[in-house]
Amino acid sequence: MVIYMDFKDILNRYIELVGCSSKQLANDSGLSATVISRYRNGDRIPKLKSKQLEAIIVSLEKLALNNNSK
Repeated sequence: MVIYMDFKDILNRYIELVGCSSKQLANDSGLSATVISRYRNGDRIPKLKSKQLEAIIVSLEKLALNNNSK
């Protein structure tokens, strides 16, 4: 059985797991809060090899490490 998840679902799940807010992710990634909101709502999807997607991934990892060390 294959389960399909949209980017917005995956992003929202990671934000929940990391325990960060959209604002924290925006600040850390250098992306605007509006862009993060559009990704979370499914209005936009970053391209696979884009700087935006890389910034989100790196920021989520950094925030996860910071939140787990507290």
